[in-house]
Amino acid sequence: CGYGSFIYFLETHKYKNVTGVDLSSEEIKLCKKLFSHYVFNQMDFFDLLKNTKQKYDVVYLSHVLEHIDKNKQVDFVKKIKNILNDNGYFIIIVPNSGAYFNSAANRYGDLTHELGFTKNSINQLFGQVKFDKYQIANYYGAGNWWINILRKVFLFLFETIIQIMGYEKQEVYTPSLMVIAKK
Repeated sequence: CGYGSFIYFLETHKYKNVTGVDLSSEEIKLCKKLFSHYVFNQMDFFDLLKNTKQKYDVVYLSHVLEHIDKNKQVDFVKKIKNILNDNGYFIIIVPNSGAYFNSAANRYGDLTHELGFTKNSINQLFGQVKFDKYQIANYYGAGNWWINILRKVFLFLFETIIQIMGYEKQEVYTPSLMVIAKK
């Protein structure tokens, strides 16, 4: 759950049954203070997946998947699929190693990154886990909508130049990509 930015989003949209998980005792302490009406657990998410009998409507991971060993990715995502209710959603945000800008920094800028993701590698992973319904999209992040409009205009102009030069247009080009999968 990190320091609670997504928890805040859930709270402002009136979600009632929310559980946050994080390794950091400091972040859990902060979330418990800010959102005392929700449940927070300081633990490794692998332990939650191994020990829980509970089913969830949504599992949301932001900038987590890239920190998991490449050899554990398929098993990790399968276990998440197993804890989802029927028609439950798995939503992830990961750095986009195929982005026009900062792709190398997204992959190699953090020593704890085990893997970089592109649209193609997400398709491979989610294909192995047999998620039939999923969508990979550009993720502009939260923030000022004017900045997001400027980003889109700039990227449109940049893509036009790229295509004039003979390069292929990318479908997912933002520094992070978002995957929404339905069980």
